[in-house]
Order: sequence, then C-alpha cells, then structure tokens
Amino acid sequence: MGRNEHAAALDAAIGVVGFIDDFAGDAHEWCGKPVLTTSDAPADALIVHGVFSQKPQSAWRSLSAARGESALCYASLLHVAPSLVPLPNFVSEMRDDVERNPDGWRTLYESLEDETSRCVFRDLFRYRLTGDISFMAGYEWNVGEQYFDAVARTGDAPVFVDAGGFDGDTAEAFCAHYPNYRRVYVFEPSPENMHSARARLSRHSNIVFDQRGLGAVAGRVRFEPANGSSSAISESGSAEIEIVTIDEAVMEPASFIKMDIEGGEYDGLRGAAGQIEAHAPTLALAVYHSARDFWRLHAFTKQLRADYRLYLRHYTEGWAESVLYLVAR
Repeated sequence: MGRNEHAAALDAAIGVVGFIDDFAGDAHEWCGKPVLTTSDAPADALIVHGVFSQKPQSAWRSLSAARGESALCYASLLHVAPSLVPLPNFVSEMRDDVERNPDGWRTLYESLEDETSRCVFRDLFRYRLTGDISFMAGYEWNVGEQYFDAVARTGDAPVFVDAGGFDGDTAEAFCAHYPNYRRVYVFEPSPENMHSARARLSRHSNIVFDQRGLGAVAGRVRFEPANGSSSAISESGSAEIEIVTIDEAVMEPASFIKMDIEGGEYDGLRGAAGQIEAHAPTLALAVYHSARDFWRLHAFTKQLRADYRLYLRHYTEGWAESVLYLVAR
C-alpha cells in the first residue's frame, strides 16, 4: 500500500503483485505492476502498509479495518526479515546520522525549552530509527497550524519572510494572524507557484514577490519547478534559477522568518546570518527533509545568538512537517 520509493524498493527486493493506491485516479500501472484500490485487491493477498510521510495512521486504520489479519505493517516485515526487506530511506539516513553525530542530537534534546518539545523529539526519534508507525499514534494531520504555534509569537507591525512561499498559503495565514503586519516577502522560484501566490495574495498590500531561490551565497543553480510544493534545487533540474541570500534581499529588520525550501534550509539560514545576529527574528524552520537538519540548524543559530528559546512541534501522522521554532528571549 503506497506508491513511493519504499514500495519500489520492496518490489525490487521481493517482488509484489501490485500496488494499492485508493487515490490513484486514472493511474492503472506503476513500476510495471497494476495499481489497485484496497477493495479491488485479491481476497487472498497479503497487503504491506508502506505509507510513512503524511498520513500513515489514517492509511493503517483504513487498511486494517478492510483487510484484518491480511494487513501487515512494513516495520513488522522489516523486523522478521531484516536481511531481505530494505530499510526505508528516512530510517537508514536517521541511523547513519545518529551514529555519526550523537553529540548533535544530545545537545538538541538538552536545549529544548519545554516538555512538549521533548516528547515530540522522543516520538520522532524512535519513529525515524525504526519506521514503526506506532510511535506516532498520538499525532494528527494538523498542517493548518504549521508555522504558527503559540510559542512563535512576534511583535507589533512585523516583517515576515516566507522562504519557500509555494502558492502563498503561509503568507496568507500570516496576514490573518498579524493583520497589522508591515511587510511580507514571498520567495518562490517556481513560476507556476508564484503565479498562484500572486493571485492568492492579490487582496493584500505590502507584499514583495521575489522569484529567486535562497541560499548561502548568490549564484545560479539548476531547479526543478514542476513538482508543486516539492519543487526544489536539483542538479538534474529542468530550469536554471538565480539564488540570493535573505541578507541581500531583505533590506529591513525581519521579525519572523519561516523557511521550508525542500532541504535547502541550512544554506538558506546561512544566508540570513546577518538578520539573525542583528535582529533575532523568530524562526520557524522545516527540519524534516534531512535527519541532520534537526540538530545542525540549531547548532548554526546558536553560534550567532545564545538567547534563542528552542521548541519542536510536528504537524502530520508521519515523518513529514516537523518544525523547529527559535524565539528570542
């Protein structure tokens, strides 16, 4: 169940009859195998649950209710046949990084400000090490609250930097949370996404639309613009874009920087070092794209300022959408 890199790896390792996707639309084949709905799967089939990132709990509840004992979690299969079943990528990456950087993970945990953050850390830590969805049983799909947790308050007439603006959804939410904002900067290099953002935010004033990517230094890179919210810098990208730093592009004190740029957060943060050091903006940083981002984004900001309070929150049932908040004391 699930059409993703984990399902493809499992198929390559042991061979599967087909893939379950209840929302496949007109897709009838994937990786050379049929795509079926849960109800269309053969009655005698064993279905392996391989959904990990966004809604694994919902998918498992639906699958187990429909198929009972013929439904099996990927982590269980991994437990009984570790030499045969490939580790999910997010698990193997996590294990490797924890082994390489134990002090970074330990420092991050010890720096968290509240028990909610420490609980989120423990749950994500165990899930990312095992792929066992039971560790995330208490989490729900709650992306509407993402980036705007109660711990991430900012001052009057704030200047908001939306690094990775997508279709303007987060900028629109910021305007609703802070109607007295001074200015909003939306950085989004995908032309299609930027078109949507301009339309979405057309009723709002003082919006700066910047169709450049963000990084540690100015330059030009390859970019793949055709992946919607997952559009990202890639060596194999079909387009070339200009990269700028936040310090170069935002010529006024930033109050709040949200950063979700599909794995480029570390370089984007380096390009905002001047803003951070001089003005201590509230930071809402997506850390889920890479295991090491959990600790290294904190380590970088700590070098610039020691007065940030650190919080960790999570907004889905799986490994995606973890946000590290840094709020000046």
